[in-house]
Amino acid sequence: MKHTICIFVCGILGIGGLHVQAQSPVVTPSGPHSSTWTWTETGWDDLGQPVTNEHSYIEVATALNFLSPVTQQWERSVEAFDLTREGYFVALRGQHRVMIAGNINAGGSVDLELPDGQRLRSNPMGLSFFSPTTGRNVLLAEVKDCPGELAEPNVVLFPSAFDTVPAAIVFKNTKSGFDQSVVMLANPGAPQEWGFSEEEDVRLEVWTEWFDPPQPALTTARTAEGLESETLDFGSMAMVEGRAFFLHQEMESVEVQKSWQRIRDADGRERDFLIESVPHRAVAPMLERLQARATKPDKAFLARRTTRGRSALAGLFAQRTKPTEGQLARVTRPAHPLESGFLIDYTILNTSQTNYVFKGDGTYYLSADVALYGTNTVFESGVVLKAATNVTLSVNTPITWGGTPFRPIVLTAKSDGSVGEPIGGTLTGYFAATALQIKGGATNTLALRNLRIAHARTAISIDGGANHVIRHAQVVNCQKGIAATNAEFSLRNALFHNVLTNFTGSSSTGRVEHLTSDIASWLNNSIGTNLYLTNCILAGVTNLGGTGAMTAVAQVSPSGVFQTVGAGYHYLASGSPYRDYAGASTNINVTLARELRNLTTYPPIVLTNHFTVNTTLSPQAQRDADGLLDLGWHYDPLDYCWSGLNLTNATLILTNGVAVGFYGEYGLNLRSQGYLRSEGTPTALNRLARYHAVQEQSYTWGALPAAIFNSDSGSPPASVNLAFTDVAALAGMSNQRRLITDTGSPSVNLSHCQVRGLHISFHDSPYSSSQTLNWFNTVFDRCMVNLTHYGTYPGFILDQRNNLFYRGNYAYSTYGTNTLSWTVKDCLFDCDSLTHWGEPRITNSNNGYLSGLSTLQGGSSNKTNLVIGYQAGLATNWYGVLGSFYYPTNGGASSLTNLFNAGSRYATNAGLYHFTTTTNQVKETNSVVDIGYHLVATDANGNPLDYDGDGSPDYFEDRNGNGTPDSGETGWQSASDTGLKVWITEPKNNSNLP
Repeated sequence: MKHTICIFVCGILGIGGLHVQAQSPVVTPSGPHSSTWTWTETGWDDLGQPVTNEHSYIEVATALNFLSPVTQQWERSVEAFDLTREGYFVALRGQHRVMIAGNINAGGSVDLELPDGQRLRSNPMGLSFFSPTTGRNVLLAEVKDCPGELAEPNVVLFPSAFDTVPAAIVFKNTKSGFDQSVVMLANPGAPQEWGFSEEEDVRLEVWTEWFDPPQPALTTARTAEGLESETLDFGSMAMVEGRAFFLHQEMESVEVQKSWQRIRDADGRERDFLIESVPHRAVAPMLERLQARATKPDKAFLARRTTRGRSALAGLFAQRTKPTEGQLARVTRPAHPLESGFLIDYTILNTSQTNYVFKGDGTYYLSADVALYGTNTVFESGVVLKAATNVTLSVNTPITWGGTPFRPIVLTAKSDGSVGEPIGGTLTGYFAATALQIKGGATNTLALRNLRIAHARTAISIDGGANHVIRHAQVVNCQKGIAATNAEFSLRNALFHNVLTNFTGSSSTGRVEHLTSDIASWLNNSIGTNLYLTNCILAGVTNLGGTGAMTAVAQVSPSGVFQTVGAGYHYLASGSPYRDYAGASTNINVTLARELRNLTTYPPIVLTNHFTVNTTLSPQAQRDADGLLDLGWHYDPLDYCWSGLNLTNATLILTNGVAVGFYGEYGLNLRSQGYLRSEGTPTALNRLARYHAVQEQSYTWGALPAAIFNSDSGSPPASVNLAFTDVAALAGMSNQRRLITDTGSPSVNLSHCQVRGLHISFHDSPYSSSQTLNWFNTVFDRCMVNLTHYGTYPGFILDQRNNLFYRGNYAYSTYGTNTLSWTVKDCLFDCDSLTHWGEPRITNSNNGYLSGLSTLQGGSSNKTNLVIGYQAGLATNWYGVLGSFYYPTNGGASSLTNLFNAGSRYATNAGLYHFTTTTNQVKETNSVVDIGYHLVATDANGNPLDYDGDGSPDYFEDRNGNGTPDSGETGWQSASDTGLKVWITEPKNNSNLP
């Protein structure tokens, strides 16, 4: 079933130099937990070229859709209750279905049908004090007749539900689950007033009875108070941790102990109860905030309501019957909504959203709560998650976190237009309730790196566990940064900007290195004094709160500390005293110390002049590698930033690990005879990226992007030649991720590169006969590549060898009879989809294909049905040499060993003599080349091998990679070879010189 909703103004729009007409978005429910929104913009750019932009994002929420019994189609779930003639509140349009009697005192007043058809019928019964030492119970209050009120469309309130203690019962239905909360409106008083001694560890309890329920699978864990608590798993839904807190102050909460018990009461009846308990001493301060106080019990009351043992207390709860006449539901909202109270809740959640993968080329819109279960949750690099107001993303599994330099993971507001697909709305206030909530931290140890969280009430919540590590994190415009409960975590290289409370929670320990906190009311509010800071800058932090040792921590006014370039507001000011800080501690985490050597506190230089003469750009933003550490946050380096500069009749050379950030519509305009050459090194890749991959603010710098490179049809055509270069893009609309416009016909040649998240499209044109696409030994990660020969003109030259096409979608189209020279050999296709349309006109052989993947037409000597499992090398660089795509040497569950010596030529002919595919760093030398991507062979420290020890790596001395010194090369096996050899080929030997 499709719904068409216009969330954009339709018509002619001028966006970033584009003049486009936007269609209304169409949403297609695509399963139980997601829907896909798509729309198209068509029009023309400022050069009069036709433009078509395809947009899509994935809306995600647990139980977002339900399978309609009428249409047998997925339809959008509805949380709201309807009121029946008989006075029942019903919510029937969701994966679970709820019916609540109009009188809470009716028998089976709550009827919950789970997604798998199981039914849970229950009654809240009463409140008690209980002493586990003596077994003494006092029934404080029992549920009485009370009509319900529709407080909100999805909230039913029973405002005066108990006989002796003022308290309400609230039920909330959501797409993902169902809540029952008891809200105490008056303090019942101290346990001593109810006959307990001061020495007894008394618990406040809520009792709920269940009628003929399916028996749950029980998992026991300990609460922060040391009590054993059970998680109740009913299959398709589970009753998870409950909380007790003062209304609207959930962060200051106490975990509720749950116990599922079958009790034989005094009359011999077997009855099932959920007993929720909190230690009175832990919640007494919250109860004291209540203005009202319950009436003190007299002796007669205590005599009637005091029992020994669970069985006797269960006997006090009478069986409930049908609703009392006249006590049915009310449709009107309450005149006085609950504004204060002490709340104890249970929550039962849908647990069927399992093993979720957030793909790196996608924008995900979290429109309602998302609860993830299973054995693993994957966040790929470059993914953008946008949250609606008051939404929580809760992860209850181990996490595979893929954030990398220049391709972080971004969690932000739905209205943030600086990254990802546009969703709409105004960017004001806070959006996500908790952007990333980690549950089960005792077993799910966090290892997060390269992330940005913006515009959330709480950025990261960690529940339990130790050894959690968060590195290279930006938290921007949030109410709270890290909320930790019974957890130990390390935060390494972080920026907190306008985060009102940096750290909160309870009973936790945080070790913080290289934090910059700019503008905060509190550094630490209530996690305890176990917060240790090293090499940090606290600028405009009003209250420190409790801290442990602070080493080399600058507490300053923010005035004059930072400088702003583009959307990066926290580069240290020129001449900053916090650079090369004499008191900075070198006693920091070893991995962090190594990574800081590649990071910077210096801003980029913004270039504004076109390139009309030969120019070489190398790194200028000083990396922190001089032995004296800078304090605070370090950025991934951007050496230069520019927008829309022309490269005409000149060569632009990028070298030695330079990093360029582009902003605006286009990065570089390739004009006639404009040549771009970029060559980094295996351990210092050149970087080409959009500014928002590095800089933290939700600020659109320049016009909305269209492509990194723009080209015209000049003659002779321009060219782009990249080697040892990383080109990366975050998720977003397809034109934001384009490598190059296809209006001209520039040559684009790649070798030993990483191309991540890009949209690449080429088709033949009147100029394409002089165009080459030589792509060699390059990783394409989560890319969308479309290569098309229509047959109208002679095609461009395509030569693809030893590439890895990893994740993403790749399409070849070959039609017509015009000249076509396309070769694809020795490549590994480990991707989501591979298609080949048209005639079998590609020369291809000796390629490897993931199991289940289609092959290119007409190929031979291929390796198919591969089971792929890579190994990581040394973790000193992400991708490239020392990266993540080595093959196992012994096979195991992987069949990548089938690719050894299986290529179409020798490694000497491929130029891969000094490269390897395995972690043991054995060179290919003169063997038959392995299929797939190769990495430069290194020593045990990750340095490219240098056989003769002359300081020049083997691969660099032997530039053509054939293992033999040729003219213009130095001998890689001889340190004394100075490379001055000259071979005279003309005129011939003994010929007369002209």
